[in-house]
Amino acid sequence: KATTLLASIGLRDRNGSGILDDASGHTARITLLTLKGRTVLERTAAMIQEHAKKVGLTINVVSLDVGALVDAWGKANYDAILFYIIFDSRDPAGNRDFWVSSGQFHVWNPNQRTPATEWEASIDELFRRQATTLDMAERHRLFAEAQQLLATHLPVLYFAAPRVMVASSA
Repeated sequence: KATTLLASIGLRDRNGSGILDDASGHTARITLLTLKGRTVLERTAAMIQEHAKKVGLTINVVSLDVGALVDAWGKANYDAILFYIIFDSRDPAGNRDFWVSSGQFHVWNPNQRTPATEWEASIDELFRRQATTLDMAERHRLFAEAQQLLATHLPVLYFAAPRVMVASSA
């Protein structure tokens, strides 16, 4: 499926090298930024790089310190960034900064005054309604609808499950 999707945007192996090229014959490359010294992130980036290579996509992984990564994100000076956000899993309203378009941690289309897309405006409205109703079934339904919009448009990808804590005793 990845090969088909990449071909649909004009990326093909035009010279038989096993690496995808654009219509001009330039190698298709993406730079993936991640946090330096975070072993899990650096290993995950290497795994993404290896899987992308299987479909002919070149990914250059660049590990940066926190300040440089945040600076690149804030200036929208990146192709892709691999990092993590810790969410409050008890109530989605506690994570508004990620979901709503004006949120501080709205990592796609950052620093918006108004929603950049119609679907982001829909998520903003769903979160407004979700945060102001006391009906738990309605809160769940509204959040499920917001998640469906996010899944349809894929501005972010999830690669891992939440942390697992294991208790043990000697």
